[in-house]
Amino acid sequence: MSTSLHIRADADPQTLPRILGLLSQRWLVPSLFSARRNGEMLDVHCVVPDLDAPAAAIVAAKIAQIVLVHGVQVR
Repeated sequence: MSTSLHIRADADPQTLPRILGLLSQRWLVPSLFSARRNGEMLDVHCVVPDLDAPAAAIVAAKIAQIVLVHGVQVR
């Protein structure tokens, strides 16, 4: 089962490395990682395989704590 994370964040050069860095600290490798810039914002879509609901909630909460992130949805 894969978990899909939808992230809305500032279009800043440090946004994507911070998100990927948090995933790598937890030994998570996304099967899909994409970002689209909309003006001053980024819409990031990340799919992580074999991530159960409790772990996904923790990862989403950690990503939400990144100062450049405005919101995270788990699907």
